[in-house]
Amino acid sequence: INKIRSNIKKPSSVLATEMCPMFANPDSFKWNQVSVSEIRSVISQMKKTDSKDFYGLSSNMLKEIVDHVAEPLTISINLCLEQGVFPDSLKISKVIPVFKKGPTTSPASFRPISLIPVFGKVIEHIVYKQVSLYLESHGFLSDQQFGFRQGRSTISAIDTVVKEILNAFESKEYAWTTLIDLSRAFDCVDHSLLLEKMEQYGISGSAKQFFRSYLSKR
Repeated sequence: INKIRSNIKKPSSVLATEMCPMFANPDSFKWNQVSVSEIRSVISQMKKTDSKDFYGLSSNMLKEIVDHVAEPLTISINLCLEQGVFPDSLKISKVIPVFKKGPTTSPASFRPISLIPVFGKVIEHIVYKQVSLYLESHGFLSDQQFGFRQGRSTISAIDTVVKEILNAFESKEYAWTTLIDLSRAFDCVDHSLLLEKMEQYGISGSAKQFFRSYLSKR
């Protein structure tokens, strides 16, 4: 399965500056200091499961020992953000093949589910919260993007499409819809292009270095 995924061809990279203008001043994004209470909140909101990661830890276990790990974990995460480093040890996932479709004898018929380290999940949640808040507050995301945004869902997307169709119908105009399904879309993202585009949005310095570290050795 890993061999199949590694052979996925990525499109040739182009400079992000050729695709979009500079939307923000360099270094306009800064990490906020993470507090112990924030770490406790993140852990308490994690989905309860006994599924163990590569190191034999689960979210339920983390919830049980939160009083002992909250403070050292807070210190470690703040250092990771400050120094722009995502630990390689937290990139090791436990991969479980799940059947998707096709012949059961073919590896291509299975979709790998990766159970990432629980401590890595905590860092990802902290980073997602800070970056998404920055992007939303600066209006960098398209109003037509509904995925991976708080307060939006597939229902929001369907509602927008239906309204466009009704408006076209009332105006006696045509309404055209193009539906595109990208196979293994996330695997096809060019990391160098992604990092360049992030810099266009003001995410540079240690923040950009953190994401470069996060994306490497995957």
